Amino acid sequence: MKKLLLTALLTMLCILCAPAQQPGTKPYKEPRVRFGAGYRYSLGVAEKYKATYQSDSGTDKAVSPWGTPDNMRGGELRLEMTIRITPDWNVGAGWGMGMYDKDDWRSQLIYVKAERLYGKRPSRWFNYAELGTTFYQHQGAGLTSSIGGGYRLAMTRRTRLDFTMGLEYLNIVSTDKTARFNRFGVTFGLAMHF
Repeated sequence: MKKLLLTALLTMLCILCAPAQQPGTKPYKEPRVRFGAGYRYSLGVAEKYKATYQSDSGTDKAVSPWGTPDNMRGGELRLEMTIRITPDWNVGAGWGMGMYDKDDWRSQLIYVKAERLYGKRPSRWFNYAELGTTFYQHQGAGLTSSIGGGYRLAMTRRTRLDFTMGLEYLNIVSTDKTARFNRFGVTFGLAMHF
């Protein structure tokens, strides 16, 4: 059984690593502009809250320096556009709509991103970095950033399926500036690019 499993794993690895083109064919060239849609699931692993209130003497005091985490789960539906700068580098921008465990934690997300791709085949590994702003219905606005990596699987000449995993940071400041929320999470994503 172990030999059969090892053989199957090595066969899949050879298929993924096989050259994408035969000698004498035209070199592969990525499309210049791509549009994509995907979903990224996020699981909170560390969260901290800091809230302030107005004391009787008129000074702000911290209620809880850093509260206990809720470990909220949720995710974001994303739409984005990327532009190929070089064969190995892409930049892009996107919009997302997210929702976490609580109904009042629905968000809108605007971000920019950079991707570094490895290899010259249509299917290849990549790293990404994102930076953006989130807007919450009843909570305020904040900063978001994420880094990670993934595998881009070529399905047709233009269509790609991305599998990603990364780390995400969210910072939310309430509209009245009395509360601050910091969240670190692990993300898992699936996206289709055209």
